[in-house]
Amino acid sequence: MSTTPNPFLLASSGLVTGVLILIAFVAEAMTPTPFFPFSQATFSASQTDLALWSFRSFAWGLFAVAAVPFFALVGRLFRHRNADVASIATLLSVVGATLYVLRAILQDSALAAVGTLAAPSAKEATYQAPLLFSMANPLLPLGGAIWGLGFILFGALTWNSGILPNWMAVVAVVGGVAGWAIFPVLNSSGQFIGYVITEVLVPITTAIWCFAWAMIFLRRGRATGRTDEARVPAG
Repeated sequence: MSTTPNPFLLASSGLVTGVLILIAFVAEAMTPTPFFPFSQATFSASQTDLALWSFRSFAWGLFAVAAVPFFALVGRLFRHRNADVASIATLLSVVGATLYVLRAILQDSALAAVGTLAAPSAKEATYQAPLLFSMANPLLPLGGAIWGLGFILFGALTWNSGILPNWMAVVAVVGGVAGWAIFPVLNSSGQFIGYVITEVLVPITTAIWCFAWAMIFLRRGRATGRTDEARVPAG
């Protein structure tokens, strides 16, 4: 079986994945996320907030669904370079992206619960709100690190591969390092820097990478189609 996927399939998968992570990024920017300390005693959610949290969760969920076949196709393309590394990079990217997305969905659910359910007392509210929100926090550095390692491996496979330009390897490595950087930043006082890395750098580098795949393989698919037409003898 050929290790080269259909160029149009790879291009369309990259395009859809890139568009969906951009939509998720826009939803992330539009959605209110209160920083600690907050509690049910001081935090309430409007219908607009609930709609935005639902939209953000839906957008991230769609990205996760689209990312699985895209990463599988990318890994398949790199099997001729190193089949083991390509398989590991695919598995890490899929698992890491899934955990990363699951964190966003669980935290949106926590925010919705905190903003709409009344606690029996202010003391319990102060405890329950951070607890619900923090339960999903470990998935962020874990998902970011696993996803980041997968991207770093994809970057190594891309470098001097002859399949893709080397600048795409740099983009993949930058995104991978950003994923790894989530953990130390979240454990420091730089909350704004953590937000930039988590909600801006990781999705933007992923989107650039996906769109680059789409454009490159769309051109290759068209070139292959023209070559095949030229080979067909005139009737």
